[in-house]
Amino acid sequence: MATLSSKLHPSGLATTNTQTVAVWEAGTSTTETIVSPEKIKDAIVANSTSKNKAEAFVTYSGTTPSFLANNGFSSVSRSTDGDTIYTFTNAEANTNYIVDISIQTILTGDNRNNSTVSLKSTTGFTTRTTNVHGNGTNHDQAVVVRRI
Repeated sequence: MATLSSKLHPSGLATTNTQTVAVWEAGTSTTETIVSPEKIKDAIVANSTSKNKAEAFVTYSGTTPSFLANNGFSSVSRSTDGDTIYTFTNAEANTNYIVDISIQTILTGDNRNNSTVSLKSTTGFTTRTTNVHGNGTNHDQAVVVRRI
């Protein structure tokens, strides 16, 4: 049976204690035992539950979108209807995610715009940005996808 046997008492005195691998895996023992900082860091990273799944900053050159920054998307494109289509690098298990969109424009005149998300799936989603006059627009977009 594999054992882990090093222990340093809180008083600083070295003692020995034997704990089985099963005790470590169960994670229920309150007996003090030395664990390396690297193993603690690895456990934290392995059990991280970051809510952000994907992030991107997309800019338009005419009607063609492209990534200026990207994490978690394999592609971005524009449909013939003027929608922006985002595709995840790795498919999600379900559609339990939300999409935050922020748009930027430096045009003069009436710049009241609205962005919506449609066609949400496990492989990606589509956004549409329109101005108050109902016209489709090509604005730079910052997008963050979060798990619910």
